[in-house]
Amino acid sequence: TGWQLISDYPPELCGPLVSFRLPSKLQRPTLMAEFEQNHNLIIATPMVRSELALRFSPNIYNTKSELEQLTTILGTSS
Repeated sequence: TGWQLISDYPPELCGPLVSFRLPSKLQRPTLMAEFEQNHNLIIATPMVRSELALRFSPNIYNTKSELEQLTTILGTSS
């Protein structure tokens, strides 16, 4: 896919916050609107290490099904 994880920390030092580089072909406002309108998801697209990123923070309240749905959505949006 066009999503690349932004992290250079060893896995044992990583927490639940996950950030991906925003693929260059995707426009930030368009992506935010698409996720909200088509998937009922509000997403954060902050600057991380001087790059636009798509940030997620899954937690214990998210189900496996919801995380699988997210990976499907990312696969169709890259």
